[in-house]
Amino acid sequence: MRTIFKTLYSWKLATLVAFVFFFALNQSYAQDRTLQWDENTDPDLDGYKVYYGLESRYPANQNPYNASGSPIDVALGEDENLDPNIFEYTVTGLLDNEVYFFAVTAYDFDDLESGYSNEEMTLGIRWPGGGFYVNDEPGSPNYSSPYTIRGRADKDSQVTLSDDDGNSWTVSADSDRDWSVDDLNFESLYGKSDQYVTFSVESEGITSPQVTATYDPTDPTSQATSATDTGSFVAITWSASDATSGVASTELWCKPPGGTWSNTGFSQGGTNGTFYYSPTQGDGEYFFATRSVDRAGNWEAGPNGDGDTSTQYIAPITITGKEGGGGGCFIDTAASD
Repeated sequence: MRTIFKTLYSWKLATLVAFVFFFALNQSYAQDRTLQWDENTDPDLDGYKVYYGLESRYPANQNPYNASGSPIDVALGEDENLDPNIFEYTVTGLLDNEVYFFAVTAYDFDDLESGYSNEEMTLGIRWPGGGFYVNDEPGSPNYSSPYTIRGRADKDSQVTLSDDDGNSWTVSADSDRDWSVDDLNFESLYGKSDQYVTFSVESEGITSPQVTATYDPTDPTSQATSATDTGSFVAITWSASDATSGVASTELWCKPPGGTWSNTGFSQGGTNGTFYYSPTQGDGEYFFATRSVDRAGNWEAGPNGDGDTSTQYIAPITITGKEGGGGGCFIDTAASD
């Protein structure tokens, strides 16, 4: 067995230092994490590998460190620390408010690789994810109902969750590294005018990225702006908006001739688009409306009356060849019955 195995199997991966930065990206977040470990002095050392993922290798896990991009092959020239005894490397593009586990190996010029170093992990709020919304609707998270924030930390460590108004809660992570703060009352945290509460968690000198809970009591709005009979289906254009949490999805509703309002089962994301609907109740005037839900879970009221828009629909006429040949044709109006 080469020396590299003997010298690296037991080296200590230093504690994670504070993250460099994180930034918003399409409702998700990204973060960088800097690792430090004791430099190996074996003359055959050729580089390191940084393994990471959302699952620990403890207890025995058959598939740890399986994040996309893991392991990272780190050349000796990528050391970010001027101290010759410390090697430093920054892992970039990690999802914020996910808890990652890290380990490092070393390899030599013959591609012989050491075992894992000790395991380190990030500190974070795992649930809810990268920012969440509180509303007045029944269910959770709800403005007037107790709520729970969960995360992970080093096992058996003390964790302090705090908000931007000076409130704090101290709990202990269990042997599985899980912690939770239960029965949070957002009605008391927000007061009467504050729309945002920002949380972070601290343990053993490390502070997690922030998570913001946004109070959004307002329903989204949407409108079916036009309905056009194309001859085989009706094209319904629509738009929607929500000032605080944003539109999550929009449904298409229809009232057929002589009928009542019902959900067509069609739904789209975004803030505008076009539904393509094939009428099933024959000729006549079809009425259309949309109904949106925002990311906080607020639902727009359902349609009533004549909705947003309508169109006179005439089922297409099917022309087929005349049975028996002769080059003639007949008109099949069965689709209009």
